[in-house]
Amino acid sequence: MKLSKATLKDLNLTLFEQLERLNDTEELEGEKLDREIKRAKAITQISTTIIKNASVILEAKRMAYYMGASSEDEILQLGYGNEKVDK
Repeated sequence: MKLSKATLKDLNLTLFEQLERLNDTEELEGEKLDREIKRAKAITQISTTIIKNASVILEAKRMAYYMGASSEDEILQLGYGNEKVDK
């Protein structure tokens, strides 16, 4: 599986680009508009998931800092199977 190197800044730019496309009333009419609206809804759903995930990671980082853990992975108990991830 290839993981994306996109950042939250990239996501922000994508969302604003999508907003600009939806505001382009000269180009979008009828079926084109319907497709773009469906695309915008899909982008919004995926973006919401990404943002929620980032919030969980940020909170884990905060907890790791306050609890003196070596990393947020220790807080999230991330690993393969029952193993902890060592960094």
